[in-house]
Amino acid sequence: MKRLLVVLGLMFFMCGMKAQNMQVLYGMDRLYQGSYLNPAFIPNNRVVVSIPSFYNNLSINGPAYSDVIKNNGVEDYIDINSLLSNLQPTNYLREDMEIQTLGLCLSVGPVGIQAYHKVKFNAFIAYPEELPSLIWEGNTQFLGESVNIGSEFLLHSHSEFGLGASLKLSGLTVGARAKYLNGIGHLSTERNDLEILTDEGDFSIEFGSDYRINSSNSLDYNSLNDINLNFSIGDINWNELFSANNGLSFDVGAQLDLGKFELSAAINDIGFVNFDTDVRNYSSQGSFSYEGLDISNVLSGQDVELSGIVDTLANLLNFEENNEGFRYVIPSSQYLMIKYKIADNWDLGISYFHETYKPAPVNSLSISAGAGLGNIFRLRGAYTIRNDNYTNLGLGVSAKLTFLELFLLTDNVLVISDPLGARDFNFLAGLNFAISRKKK
Repeated sequence: MKRLLVVLGLMFFMCGMKAQNMQVLYGMDRLYQGSYLNPAFIPNNRVVVSIPSFYNNLSINGPAYSDVIKNNGVEDYIDINSLLSNLQPTNYLREDMEIQTLGLCLSVGPVGIQAYHKVKFNAFIAYPEELPSLIWEGNTQFLGESVNIGSEFLLHSHSEFGLGASLKLSGLTVGARAKYLNGIGHLSTERNDLEILTDEGDFSIEFGSDYRINSSNSLDYNSLNDINLNFSIGDINWNELFSANNGLSFDVGAQLDLGKFELSAAINDIGFVNFDTDVRNYSSQGSFSYEGLDISNVLSGQDVELSGIVDTLANLLNFEENNEGFRYVIPSSQYLMIKYKIADNWDLGISYFHETYKPAPVNSLSISAGAGLGNIFRLRGAYTIRNDNYTNLGLGVSAKLTFLELFLLTDNVLVISDPLGARDFNFLAGLNFAISRKKK
């Protein structure tokens, strides 16, 4: 149990400190990595070899690190009032990471062929505002009221082997990609209802539970006093690149050149992973009462004898274990962009992104401008509104020296001024070998 709480706590503070959801990259369609967002994009070179690149995305809609951790001049402390005042009705924290090990793109005439391998990691937690309030202010504020404190969480990783093709037909380019997915580890809530009702008369507590947790290669639960979490974000086990956890997903896209205007659209990550190896499911469903616990004392960390309480709660929750395989549906995303070409190497664009992601879908609207400085540098700036965040100023830079191409992109360069107060931040960095530039 302690390990699980530590992991969730680390996720909270990691996210507070701070499918690729990157608007700047979508406008840099001449860069090989742009084809990950739209398989119809074809790089400017006939041969591109991409060696390891790294992408990371951190997102939070509730209290940021600087809202929670303050300094009084002597030491850091937790500001509970600030934390509670920055809560949303549903608070989420999200971490996405991608490591591309190798990528290859060949372009011959109107045909483009792409192959690559990536490892992806996702972490997510969503919790209601009543949960922190219950922890620090106790349950007397909810006397006679049924409160749902169930939280949703996800830890997931898989390898991805992609093979795609694009075809240019006059001004229209179409592309499609098939991806073989191999699950490394998974831990998530399929159902997450946990209601608590405190009686106004005798302060007895009634729980209502409808919880189901699916795990593969991640969680070993024996009791609330004996939980082992084996999931390590970023720990690549090369022996698990071909496990029995198999899946498929698909991307489709198109790009239409109308002279001064250019339209592009894509749908990505239509697919799933079936988990069949080392699978455990834990379910708790029903109602039960408990009269011997003042939950405010326990949750706020005061001195309480927990061993008997934990054993009692374990018996009441009565988690049942089985070994049923399950399917994880990959969150799908859609891109749409319109560009206006001002000159040969200059353009303006507006793009829209939507991702169906659990209770925290992402909607982004971006206005951007791109410029080429000779044959060496390409720059793109973007202003993005992502959900309710209006402070995203992005910048993408690529530099090509002979056949060596370096790139660094982010949708929120302003995070540099206040990294501990950031609620949205992503970046992509890497290196390509781009050979044989195409003639216009």
